[in-house]
Amino acid sequence: MKKKRTIVIKTPKLVLIRNNFRKLWIKWSQDIRLNIRKKIQDVDLHPDGKPKALDEMTPQEQELYEQLEVKLSQIRYKLEASICLCTICGRSNRNMTFNPVDQEWYCTQCYEQNKEFFKNTDKADWYP
Repeated sequence: MKKKRTIVIKTPKLVLIRNNFRKLWIKWSQDIRLNIRKKIQDVDLHPDGKPKALDEMTPQEQELYEQLEVKLSQIRYKLEASICLCTICGRSNRNMTFNPVDQEWYCTQCYEQNKEFFKNTDKADWYP
């Protein structure tokens, strides 16, 4: 998006639906990340539970480890970049505002606090 945008839902039933969809998305993301972490543990732990050094892994294990780490980062980034979570407070049950400067979503309260904080600074244009 190229413009600041605030999405406000006032109808209680729609707020409930929105919050439940966000919770589902967050839960799904957490489940996938947990599964990836388990796969990473399978690769980087010895059978006795001690961690392996990178040079102790086979080339195939190193490649799999790197792929899993990248996938884990991508999923975490997609969740953090979505409208589901406020970039600052991490809440998911509020109306959100998109900031076109940093391309992130903030709850309306955090956005207004930041806008007020930076109002009289040289970074006032960060929060249009």
